Amino acid sequence: MEKVKVRIATRFLGGIIEQSKTVAHKMRERIGHLKSRPNRCPRLAVVAVEEISQTTLQKYLCTSNLPDPELMIRTSGEYRISNFLLYQLAYAELYFTDVRWPEFRKKNLYEAILDYQGRERRFGKTSEQVTNKAEGVR
Repeated sequence: MEKVKVRIATRFLGGIIEQSKTVAHKMRERIGHLKSRPNRCPRLAVVAVEEISQTTLQKYLCTSNLPDPELMIRTSGEYRISNFLLYQLAYAELYFTDVRWPEFRKKNLYEAILDYQGRERRFGKTSEQVTNKAEGVR
């Protein structure tokens, strides 16, 4: 089975694994001739389409050697993340402040951290699921 390296930049999270597989299938069809000439593309990584998963995708992100952010602070009164670390911010807490970056100081950081500490981290679960797990309820 021929394997294909896929790097995708996208503006949405939904279905990213499925989209990666679709792109990989299309690429495999178009570069079939490379199979007969492996020396032409020696740096071509090998990932089978069937092996593409969330773990595979994370491995090829530029931040693969770093943990996902827990808190993202957005300055300047903007309420968007502007395509910044979209995949990695999936379960991060977002904090928005009107303070512009050049004026952002230790006091502002403490405010963001205090706000973060008051939040319930659920990681895609409901409050009830988190509470039940903490209490040992199944």
